[in-house]
Amino acid sequence: MWLYVVIKAGAWVSRIIPLGVRYRISTVMCDFIWLIWTSKRRTCIDNMSVVLGGSPSDSEVRRVAREAFHQFAKGIVDFLGFTNIDPNDPLVTDMPIEGWEHIEAGLRRGKGVILASAHLGSIDMGGITLASRSPNFYAVA
Repeated sequence: MWLYVVIKAGAWVSRIIPLGVRYRISTVMCDFIWLIWTSKRRTCIDNMSVVLGGSPSDSEVRRVAREAFHQFAKGIVDFLGFTNIDPNDPLVTDMPIEGWEHIEAGLRRGKGVILASAHLGSIDMGGITLASRSPNFYAVA
């Protein structure tokens, strides 16, 4: 129940606070969480050390891990704002989709298309864009 209330409140706040301000607020909140939620911080640093091939104590590994934490917080800000997106917004209509012609060709065959994607960036925004371009678009997360 509490998560539902947080999501509804976040969606409401996203209507009145500009995106840039919401990003700054999320960064400050994220820095606070970074300091107090030690298990998640350690996990993030450990994972980033594997990705970068360094040690968890390396300053570059720790810097990139913290940036990833910030990006995750911005992703949450974006997610909470999706309820306010107009499908005709240029952010949606002008978003480039590399290889869209392959999706169209598959759809013309009449059997549907299965897409697989890395969970990188705002995958939710990609889903909104795909749904606006194709009638019968379904997503499974």
